[in-house]
Amino acid sequence: MCSKPYIEGTDDGVVPTHSACGATSANGIDSCSGNLSMAGKVSSQNGPSGLYYNHYPVLMSEGANHGDVITNQTGNMAVPVVNNTVLNGVQVDFASRTYNKRAWWQLWGSGDQYVEVPGSDQTSMSNLLYTTLNN
Repeated sequence: MCSKPYIEGTDDGVVPTHSACGATSANGIDSCSGNLSMAGKVSSQNGPSGLYYNHYPVLMSEGANHGDVITNQTGNMAVPVVNNTVLNGVQVDFASRTYNKRAWWQLWGSGDQYVEVPGSDQTSMSNLLYTTLNN
C-alpha cells in the first residue's frame, strides 16, 4: 500500500520524517535539521520545531529506506545531523567532510555547500552507527 497520500512532508516509504527524526509534532517536515537537507545540502530546511526528550537524530540519508536502515543496505551517503558532541555520556564523532558542488549549467560561483560522512555509501547505516558510537 502506498502511504504517500497520508504522510505530510518526506518519508522513507513507511515512516514520515517527523517520526524518524523524533519530532514532537506531526507536522510535515523534510529534514531532521533546520539547516541541512536529507542529501546534505546546507540550506534552510523545513525541520522539526522540537524533539522528544533524549531523542537525537545523529544521521540521516536521502536514499535510505525504512526496512533496510537497520540491515545491510549500502549505497546511500549519510549526513551528520548531530556531531562532534557528547550525548548522555556517548561521544558522537562522525568523520565529516564539507564541500561545494556546482551544477553542470553553473558557469561561475562556488555552487552549493554539502556535508557528508565520507565513505558512508560503502557501509550500512547501522554499521556506521555501531563503529562510530562504540569507541
